[in-house]
Amino acid sequence: MIRGRTLTWLVTLLVWVLVIRTRMTAADGVRGSISGRVLFATDNRPAEGVKVDLRRFSFEPVTTVFTRSSGEFEVSGLASASYLLLVEE
Repeated sequence: MIRGRTLTWLVTLLVWVLVIRTRMTAADGVRGSISGRVLFATDNRPAEGVKVDLRRFSFEPVTTVFTRSSGEFEVSGLASASYLLLVEE
């Protein structure tokens, strides 16, 4: 059961990684944000209170946020780089 749930989350995460947008802001020149929405794969319901870890590709932690009731999350003030998102229920 846990393995199936983990696989469901991983598949959902992979889909959402493809649609996450990085927005650059002109104020800082090289700062941006990552936002997205986490949904349950079984019925597309928003996943509230889900832990989202943002890491560099070296797996160095950057920050952790939790999804809102809508399943949405946002991390702002990020330097221009590639990031890895880990989602955990």
